[in-house]
Amino acid sequence: MNKLVRRSGAMDVVDTAVGVVAVVLVAFFALHLIGWVAGLVFFVVKVAVFALIVAVAIRFLSGRRDRY
Repeated sequence: MNKLVRRSGAMDVVDTAVGVVAVVLVAFFALHLIGWVAGLVFFVVKVAVFALIVAVAIRFLSGRRDRY
């Protein structure tokens, strides 16, 4: 009977370890996904700022050309 109790205890330890590993893997992939989304948002913001600067520069240069 003692061996059966030990086996159950060992299975509890294995079950807990598998649960911890699963949580760590899910957290890792969630952080990876969050990092990917943040990188994508940062890239889109950089492209938008660059497009705004180019648009302002073109408008400024074309406006000067019309004056002279």
